[in-house]
Amino acid sequence: MNTPKDHIESGAGAGRRQAFAVIAGKCSAAQAAALQEIKQSRVYESLGLTWQEYCPRFAGMTREGTDLLSPPIRRVRRILVAKVPAPGPSVGFQAT
Repeated sequence: MNTPKDHIESGAGAGRRQAFAVIAGKCSAAQAAALQEIKQSRVYESLGLTWQEYCPRFAGMTREGTDLLSPPIRRVRRILVAKVPAPGPSVGFQAT
């Protein structure tokens, strides 16, 4: 039936799905950034592990899977760096 209540419930459901998609996307980006930091810092070596061994054991995915996350996070960082101005005196920083 196409009652106003049906339309409201449909819109609310669509809104919830969109909200969950936004949250999931931010979590994925955060996960990718964290994995990239771990890989670059090579902190996994302090555990006596290679990146190949670390990934399934602690990241819950294969090395290949973690490597697939790297290109998107690099693109996001390039976009953010291009769009976000560097902090300057107007932001409250003072040269010493």
